[in-house]
Amino acid sequence: MIDNGDNDGGFIEENIPPAPAQNATKECIKVWIGNGACNHENNNLDCDWDGGDCCRKTCETNCLTKFQKGEEPCKYECGSFFGF
Repeated sequence: MIDNGDNDGGFIEENIPPAPAQNATKECIKVWIGNGACNHENNNLDCDWDGGDCCRKTCETNCLTKFQKGEEPCKYECGSFFGF
């Protein structure tokens, strides 16, 4: 019960239905994984924690490994955030 202010201080029972459950499954944005920038959309277990981009230590290790293997380097500085 809540006092919504329009009933002279008395209480009126209000039934508020629960919000519908949202589908937590989202697709990973694969081109953002392991690019050096932390993307919150990919920072979950299903997206391999954005390839480690959201943790400076794993990001720097991953980017260094890419560089040493001659692969395309990380596009962004580790620890930078791009929430788009």
